[in-house]
Amino acid sequence: MNSFSRSWSIILSSWGVLKKRPTLMLLPLAGFLLCIPAFLLVFEGEVAAVHYFYGATSLHDFRVNRFVWVGLAFPLYFVCDCIVIFFNAALVDACLAILKGEEISFSDTLGAAW
Repeated sequence: MNSFSRSWSIILSSWGVLKKRPTLMLLPLAGFLLCIPAFLLVFEGEVAAVHYFYGATSLHDFRVNRFVWVGLAFPLYFVCDCIVIFFNAALVDACLAILKGEEISFSDTLGAAW
């Protein structure tokens, strides 16, 4: 029960930081917006690879095993997860710095996540 109350207090203090500095929400938003072109680029490369190896001319011609599609989905999830984790790590660093009373900039948070 002690760990739950500690977790809850951390959630409340982090929420208070986000209420004080709503510009910090740009970090997860940036992560989401960067996932869209990354997803499209990886997906386009995978479609080109399936077209090359299986000779499909359109998405309707793909008669590929399900395991191939699952294997192709992994890079999509991996790239998008890396982007989201990066920006969330920057958000956590910014919240911790603000809780310590430090002033932090957008570039500082990205540098800490890197």
